[in-house]
Amino acid sequence: PATPASIILARATGGLAAFLAFDGVVRLAVEATGLGVYLPQQICSMLGAFACLVLTSAAAPAAAEAVHVALLPGVAWVSRWLPVCLVPVQVMLPTIRLPGGPQEVATLLALLGAGWLVTLVLGARITQAAQGLLSSTPLPSAPAAAAAAITRTLRLPAFWLVVAAASLALGAESPGDGADSNRIGISEDVAPALRRVG
Repeated sequence: PATPASIILARATGGLAAFLAFDGVVRLAVEATGLGVYLPQQICSMLGAFACLVLTSAAAPAAAEAVHVALLPGVAWVSRWLPVCLVPVQVMLPTIRLPGGPQEVATLLALLGAGWLVTLVLGARITQAAQGLLSSTPLPSAPAAAAAAITRTLRLPAFWLVVAAASLALGAESPGDGADSNRIGISEDVAPALRRVG
């Protein structure tokens, strides 16, 4: 029989309440320990949730499965509506004004490009090393068709990087025509942080 809508809503509400409660606990811990100076509170919440779930799964698999089942309705609700909140932000990202001008644009592009490349290469190397440790026999070499498919797959992220770079360069303006605000009037803290990184 189909689950009543009221039960589905109650389960989703319970999952969301658990997320908010965990986030509030992590926020208080970050403020009490001063960890926020080194990591944003959102990153601390993500790492804390991952660590708690992994440790629970290793120590008590049945309890971890129960937590997974209880939180799954909330996860489904967030997954359904999260793109509605993220897509407008990503669309407007190339229009952010960078007070540093071309130098700041170049710093941002170098940071994004280098980060993407390092993540890609490091992830591939770690995966290859893990497969070598877990496998008792040598891994077969990938056929030429698979290698060609991987090459074609990498063209899409490279294309999006080029598009993002072009959009960002067109959206950037010279310094002096406004303070740290973008074209939609929202104050931005991204530019000073990038200058410190660069």
